[in-house]
Amino acid sequence: MPGLTLLLAIAQIVFWGAGYYGFVALLPFWRAGTGWSLSALAGGFTLSLLVTAVFSPVAGRWIDKGGAVPMTFAAAALMAVALVGIAGMGALWQFYALCAMIGVARAGLLYEPCFAVLTRHMGAEAKGPITRVALVAGFATLLAFPAVHAISTAFGWQVCMLVLAALVLCVGMPCAVQGFRQIERNTPVVAQSTRKGRLPVTQVFVLLAIAFALIGMNHVMLITHILPLLAERGVAATVATGVAAAFGPMQVVGRLAMVASEGRMSATRTAQMCLIGLVFASLTLWLAGTSVPMIALFAILQGAAYGVTSIVRPVLTRERLGQADFGLISGRMGAAFMLGSAAAPLLGGVIAERAGYDALLLTAAACAVCGALALAAAGRYTGGGDVAVA
Repeated sequence: MPGLTLLLAIAQIVFWGAGYYGFVALLPFWRAGTGWSLSALAGGFTLSLLVTAVFSPVAGRWIDKGGAVPMTFAAAALMAVALVGIAGMGALWQFYALCAMIGVARAGLLYEPCFAVLTRHMGAEAKGPITRVALVAGFATLLAFPAVHAISTAFGWQVCMLVLAALVLCVGMPCAVQGFRQIERNTPVVAQSTRKGRLPVTQVFVLLAIAFALIGMNHVMLITHILPLLAERGVAATVATGVAAAFGPMQVVGRLAMVASEGRMSATRTAQMCLIGLVFASLTLWLAGTSVPMIALFAILQGAAYGVTSIVRPVLTRERLGQADFGLISGRMGAAFMLGSAAAPLLGGVIAERAGYDALLLTAAACAVCGALALAAAGRYTGGGDVAVA
């Protein structure tokens, strides 16, 4: 269903651009316009990701009950209201409250809920549509960073917030709703059992959650601080913006490489290769200084490796943990990813301010190393050791 995947991909570009990458691209403008510290602004991003982590399982359960369309309406409307609110904010507490609203909305709009809907209706066959959606949506950074920079420079960041809100309401929400309605109308729900009572948390679940959390921490720490990091090194703003924008196309390159190697590597091995790539990316930027070729190599490695993890995460989760209650399980995996991501902006800001950006890069590399170790440990288990949780 190429029309379906295109609709969902367009929606993901808008939701990621407005509700995630827009934060990163706007940090320098907010800092200059408000006078608030980088740590304070990064704390708002951290709060929003924490809230997303809390509400991701709720969104997953809603999807399990067939509520994807009303959830999307509500989440998109909430995100648009919050974006408009940021345009008129005057105090830091207002910024934090609006960031929390965006965090709630994000739980119902990004990859995790989208891929959960596809998996709910298509089961193992969802890998193809998931890959196609992720391929197109990978251009979110390529579009978001230059667009936010251009609009904010020409008209001010307040106008940029209003533009983002309009895109969420007028483009993202209609595309997502129409896409979900198509799949609900044309593809029946895959037959699946439903676990009664509490869901089991196995060693595999815990180790996968740790690995995904560390992937999120690695990437968000880098992408949140990439612009001030490069600025401190004396790299031109146009080059720095180009590097940040390149993450998206490089994600697409990584996903195309995954498609080309289909069947040659398991999901687990693919995820391990991605984590190794993230380690080398951080170390490359650590050694790069002001070398543009080295900085470009960092963007290639980071973007390609991280891009593949977005596809591997739902595929590996289903392979290792099954189809039953997939929306809730996927939501909890997404919560782990978001918790790791949530810690990253503030942690990165504190490390950068107290120990410098070299220490931040080494911390990001260590996150990827530990994630690879957790993933390797998960491969030793086939289940068991359940601990019942609500």
